[in-house]
Amino acid sequence: MSQFPSPNSDTSNMPIAVVGIGCRFSDTATDPEKFWDLLAAGRSTSMPVPKERFNAEAYYHPDYDHAGTCVTTNGHFMTADISKFDAPFFSITASEAKSMDPQQRLALEVAYEAFENGKHVEPTFHASWT
Repeated sequence: MSQFPSPNSDTSNMPIAVVGIGCRFSDTATDPEKFWDLLAAGRSTSMPVPKERFNAEAYYHPDYDHAGTCVTTNGHFMTADISKFDAPFFSITASEAKSMDPQQRLALEVAYEAFENGKHVEPTFHASWT
């Protein structure tokens, strides 16, 4: 018998285990505690598109079917400075870090934070191929 459920089996009552959590959300929700505070307060993080992103007003049109336009001038944006990436911590050179997609850098940080949160970070973890 396989230890994994078949694709057709009912998994609605299958137990799961959350062994660590890390996150980055819009505005100031840069960790699970701040995200929870945001949810508990019932606060929206919707804000006007920052001018340094693009000129949202220039692309705005209220008609969904109008090609090449946006139907909103708001969004949910991270306010943390994503350029503050500790490349040496991840054994990444400065030039390699500069050429990385910012989403890759964020994914590395959040994955490590999830390991840390789940108490899975040991002294040997940093030097391993994990």
